[in-house]
Amino acid sequence: MYPGLYAFKEYPIADFGKRAHAAALALVRDDRTFCELVPAETQDRDVFGICRFHFPPGIDNSGFVGWLATHLKAKFGTGVFVTCGSNSDAGGIYDYWGVPAALKEAVFNEIEALTGRLTARESELILDGVLMEVAETSPSSVIEPGTVFRFRQDGMLITGEYEGGRIRRGHLVGILWGQEVSFCFSQLEVPNSLQTGQSTCTLQRRDGSLELVEHFRWEDPNRVAGINVLRAVRYSTEVLAK
Repeated sequence: MYPGLYAFKEYPIADFGKRAHAAALALVRDDRTFCELVPAETQDRDVFGICRFHFPPGIDNSGFVGWLATHLKAKFGTGVFVTCGSNSDAGGIYDYWGVPAALKEAVFNEIEALTGRLTARESELILDGVLMEVAETSPSSVIEPGTVFRFRQDGMLITGEYEGGRIRRGHLVGILWGQEVSFCFSQLEVPNSLQTGQSTCTLQRRDGSLELVEHFRWEDPNRVAGINVLRAVRYSTEVLAK
């Protein structure tokens, strides 16, 4: 279940390179326009709550869309829209479901009840107060096992500070989209080199520990992009006061 609300934005096909939105969940076109499903703005009138379904490999999910759409229509009187994508590493084809904003909470609660897993929402705090250490790095990375990260979270806004090893001080600011975080970072490296860049991070659990897998790229074109893996070692907000 995605936090916030989403809306469709349209623009001419010729404007694709200038108008494409980095946070779009879906991108569809006809003969004249591109249409993106993007985070809603305050002036948008038709806004929707969004959830996403993945099925494990080998599961027969034929008829699922028709069954659930019919169930929601009968219970809440609402229609839905469904758009699909594919991720071969996560079961193949997956679905984004959109429901009217006014019925978002009721529909999402029903979906959770149907799955039998009344789990915490992805919109709840999952990085606030988390302390992370470096588990894996790329050769192009500057952080190392001695670098420690401390995170704070306010809704979709995530900030972080890190230091240690070759990092004198670093700062992160990002937005949470589901289980992905888009960050901008700046860091002062030993002895006095200031570097900036951007990263896309995925939150996952492995062996019971929360991990953040970061795909980073530098603003400096001479530096090579890479991947870092951070692992949570502490979850109390007390670490942020030290």
